[in-house]
Amino acid sequence: MDSYLTLELRKRFNSSMTYQEYLDAYDKPPPKPKLKPKESPVVAELLLLEPPKGPKPQSQKLEVYEPDEIILEESETDERSRAQSPIQKPPCYKALKANNVRVRSQSENFVFSVYRFLQNKQHVPKQ
Repeated sequence: MDSYLTLELRKRFNSSMTYQEYLDAYDKPPPKPKLKPKESPVVAELLLLEPPKGPKPQSQKLEVYEPDEIILEESETDERSRAQSPIQKPPCYKALKANNVRVRSQSENFVFSVYRFLQNKQHVPKQ
């Protein structure tokens, strides 16, 4: 009796059966699992819905304050003062120029630059 009950339970709950047991019980392969779309509640037409009730949100007008120190336009005197002050050259500029060394900015990596590598390669004496 117990074997009959377990057989009936296995027929009801297919997940507890092996593939071979399912073939023996139903004489056909089990159905392939299919993904079903999630059932969503019926969405009403947006045009049929009533407008929201209650107080309307009020927009607040914001004022923009600007300090007087901000320079919105440059004057010609600013450009003249920039032109009069030359760009400062490093104190060792003449020595660098004499040895044909390019002046580099601080952000460049002097040791690993391609320019320096090629320069060293050209100055290597051939044996």
